[in-house]
Amino acid sequence: MKISLCSIGFRRTAQTLSEIIPIVAAIGFDGIEIWGEHFAGTDPREIAALLSDSNLEASMISPYFDLTGTAAAREKSVSDADGFIAYAEAIDAPRIRVFTGVVGSLQADREQFDACAKALREVCDKAASSGVTMAPETHPKTLVDTVPGSLALLEAVDRPNLKLNLDIYHLWEIHFDPVAVLEWLFEHTAHVHAKNAKIPPNSHYPLLHDQQASQDIIGVTPMAEGNMPYTGFLRSLKNKDFKGYVSVEWFGPDVEKTAASELAYLRDSFAD
Repeated sequence: MKISLCSIGFRRTAQTLSEIIPIVAAIGFDGIEIWGEHFAGTDPREIAALLSDSNLEASMISPYFDLTGTAAAREKSVSDADGFIAYAEAIDAPRIRVFTGVVGSLQADREQFDACAKALREVCDKAASSGVTMAPETHPKTLVDTVPGSLALLEAVDRPNLKLNLDIYHLWEIHFDPVAVLEWLFEHTAHVHAKNAKIPPNSHYPLLHDQQASQDIIGVTPMAEGNMPYTGFLRSLKNKDFKGYVSVEWFGPDVEKTAASELAYLRDSFAD
């Protein structure tokens, strides 16, 4: 099992992707998940060479799409996907994260759902020739914000290169049983986001929801210290011989220091 770091953790620094990649490699990660905003102004050939020199893989690239909004927003997202697919091919990234938009599975009407499914089929077909998997992230206010919502969208799109980026904390906020969630969704999971939070009792979930990348994240904390119990989930992931990446997603301060401790926590968990 491989472990990567989400570059979004550096979103409040002035560091460029070319500066971030060697930092992530020096900490000891196997890969880096590259936030879409970090691609701005970069040359994919230079990034590919830097990844190779750093002995680091691009585990996933993570842009934003809106496939449940207006027709214009959906068309732009489908068009933008072309550039991200080309970038993924250039740096040998096996998957692209997908946000379906800002409409939840229980709020979406049939027209929004069908339009999103159609757009995803189109994007998946484009990505297939490059060997790239599209990975909707299980996130609040998207069509994959619950287990049933995730399964419904996967079935509607019906493409072999559509798999989930399982952000397990977000589905724990909804279902409160991460091991059960993994049982339901494991066969559809290509990538895992790992984060945690400590949120006051009697709070209304979901709370750990970054509506904008610059916002503060409520209660963010290291995996071992948060409300979601990680031990059973990580053990189950190991027992199932998960072949994808587990990506550390950190939104708090001290990015490099915390990334190193989170990596050590995961390595120790998978070694048990």
